[in-house]
Amino acid sequence: MGLLHEKVVVITGSSSGIGRGCAFECAAQGAKIVLHHLGTSQTEQDAKALQDELRNQFFTTSIVYGVDLTDDEGPQKLIDAAVSRLGHIDILVNNAAIFKPLPADQVTKSVVANHANVNFVALYLVTQAATRHMVERGNGGSIVTICSNTAVVGTSNVAHYAGSKAAGLALMQNLAVEYGSHAIRYNCVLPGPTDTQMVAEYVNDPKEREAMNARCPMGRIATPTDIARSVVFFASDLSSFVTGQHIVVDGGSSYRFL
Repeated sequence: MGLLHEKVVVITGSSSGIGRGCAFECAAQGAKIVLHHLGTSQTEQDAKALQDELRNQFFTTSIVYGVDLTDDEGPQKLIDAAVSRLGHIDILVNNAAIFKPLPADQVTKSVVANHANVNFVALYLVTQAATRHMVERGNGGSIVTICSNTAVVGTSNVAHYAGSKAAGLALMQNLAVEYGSHAIRYNCVLPGPTDTQMVAEYVNDPKEREAMNARCPMGRIATPTDIARSVVFFASDLSSFVTGQHIVVDGGSSYRFL
């Protein structure tokens, strides 16, 4: 029996990258999964293809639901759809995010606002909706947020992104205290550079990629699976008495900046 047997897991931004990796690892551990995507034709196609893969490989029960989480009603619609279709929610994985590196002196108000809106405001509202459901259900739960090692270690060209991710980390720490009496746990996984399309858009030169790998003591950047396995730890009863904490999953890269 898997670590997440029959647990209902909502994964935001699950159609690609780390979210996709989380879907595979949760499915491998026996979870039922809500595959959230942005709501475009491409993300819907990707999410449905993922749904087919999970069904074929793990016989996973899953639903696909598309909505823009920055829409006012988007977060609540996602949680309502999950409860309506699968009965309840045990675990929320906050993965949906944007990332656009820029030197700090080139960042505009709109860039800051966009990162804050997706990476923090939408995250807050999805977490709020899931928390309300978990409190009403009275059976506890686990909320895991994909953050970033830039939330705790300084580097260049990502100050606006790092700020939005640090806000998510602070949110999880505070909610862990506020809702501990309801047996709801809040934790964060902080990846370093990870082999996803989001990163590839900005690091597409082979020499740049080699340099990125070389900066990691373990000689490579992370894979989505590396990140997802820590998510499963926080989602499962293996961490049943762990809340308000974070794990940095970057192969030791953070120490290059110390």
